[in-house]
Amino acid sequence: MLLPGDGMTYIQLPPQDVINPLEYTSEQWNDFAKLRHACMFETIHIDPKESEVFAHDVPLPPDARYVQLYTQIACARTDPMPYYADDAERPTDDFRVPDTDACWYITTLIDLNALRPAVGVTTSTSEP
Repeated sequence: MLLPGDGMTYIQLPPQDVINPLEYTSEQWNDFAKLRHACMFETIHIDPKESEVFAHDVPLPPDARYVQLYTQIACARTDPMPYYADDAERPTDDFRVPDTDACWYITTLIDLNALRPAVGVTTSTSEP
């Protein structure tokens, strides 16, 4: 069973300037929104052959074409048995996995135009 530590997902929009091909592209994108994954607060554990899904709705600018998701989750919890009071609120502050810690990370580039319906395309059905 895995007991992941806390993490973050950064919703990023393309840079306004020209991208330097000699640098990591993910570092040049602009953070649009940040989503905290408080795995310790939620006491998430992942059993063998299972996975975890984080689902969020984030409103994007209507003219956005590309969006990049960068997620980083600490492999281990800093406190294996955290205690939270019954009235504690879920943490939402920014969380960075320290460079010295092992982590899982994934970067996903999404072309929103591929998800939007094509302009001018109509579908029709005919009855037999």
